[in-house]
Amino acid sequence: MNIQQLAADVAASLPEPSWFVEGPEEEGAWYAIIKSPEGPTLHVAFLAHVVRGGRLRVMGRWPQAQIGERVTTFRPSDLGPYCIHMSPSKSAAQIARDISRRLLPRYVPEWHAQKERAVAA
Repeated sequence: MNIQQLAADVAASLPEPSWFVEGPEEEGAWYAIIKSPEGPTLHVAFLAHVVRGGRLRVMGRWPQAQIGERVTTFRPSDLGPYCIHMSPSKSAAQIARDISRRLLPRYVPEWHAQKERAVAA
């Protein structure tokens, strides 16, 4: 399974605004980046053990301050609500529905709050 094609298919199935895939493009990549034109960004990855029935991980990435550091107001252990796992055997439409239902309602508002903090940094 090609992560780039899966990410492109998922991006096409996500709700407006139009999401798109942004790198990496090398053959055999284990992750892809799906980005909203408004800024929120999703990191989509096959976990290392996917060959043995592993999971697909989708997590929200945070905005960066001008100095390039990720800006968050919580510890990495608080990532739970901003990271979901699912079967990689799901269709792109099913994955997009899971992202829309389980991740975006919490992640997108928090991303915008973090962006305000990054601009102020």
